[in-house]
Amino acid sequence: MTDMVRGTVLGVDRDTGTVRAEIAGVVVPAAPYLGDPPWPLSACWFFNAPAYTCLGPIGNRRWSFQDDFNFYTSGTPIIGGTGWTAGGAAGGSLSTPNNPTGGAGVLRLTNTTVGATYFIRKTLQMVTLTDTRVYWMSARVRAQNASVALKVGFADTNVMNDGAVASTDAAAFAYIGGSGGTNNLIASAGTSSTSLATGETITSGTWAWIDVMVAGGQWCALWVDGSGPWHTTSTVPTTSQDSVTPFVGVTNTGASNYVDVDFASLAVVDVATTADPTTFGFATEPIDDVLT
Repeated sequence: MTDMVRGTVLGVDRDTGTVRAEIAGVVVPAAPYLGDPPWPLSACWFFNAPAYTCLGPIGNRRWSFQDDFNFYTSGTPIIGGTGWTAGGAAGGSLSTPNNPTGGAGVLRLTNTTVGATYFIRKTLQMVTLTDTRVYWMSARVRAQNASVALKVGFADTNVMNDGAVASTDAAAFAYIGGSGGTNNLIASAGTSSTSLATGETITSGTWAWIDVMVAGGQWCALWVDGSGPWHTTSTVPTTSQDSVTPFVGVTNTGASNYVDVDFASLAVVDVATTADPTTFGFATEPIDDVLT
């Protein structure tokens, strides 16, 4: 075995079991990883140059939850194995597909109310965004068609319910798809909001991995199927705003439509060995800063 070297993970492709990494100033496009995928932006040990294999991350990862949705109870706050609550649009409903192709236990969120969001959020599980830790949420999701807009990330309930924002509201989430096909990273702190267009798209009816990471008051970043990081440092919520809750939602932009959720997880990762995404040349600065 060749000597181990340290590198930084730039993105994770779970379908191929590889990471894109920067090692000694060179970007390695597809290094296989061992075991569970490392978190994006993590410092990792690599060996077997020049192709490289990722041995795993340096630092700590503490799982808050992992849910494969192999368990589902309707009519109660318990949705999935780790406890979720449904909310939002009055025309929303939950079901389990009879044939969850490509999924190991799937929860379907259907929304018939145009212009509103129907969502599942973690039950009584709030996160205070601070610069002393980094939160990493992942979800494997599938949109019914191009008019479906799905959301993955962190928000308080007022933002999830599409309410008029107040000074203490907070959010950091991916907004994927919709009638315009745009895929954005949204960061909101009080009444200020940033929407960063990524240029990335997902295919209707196809599973996609969404990763969102937040360092409170510092930055938030987005990956779509390992592509990224797209990041913003503007209007990232801090301890001055309300705590947020992990959620997955579907916003109806024109017709009855649904989003399938196959997996969702949250981890607290080591801030000391998680790179700042703004240090990478292909990370994108905000291009649409909107103050309301």
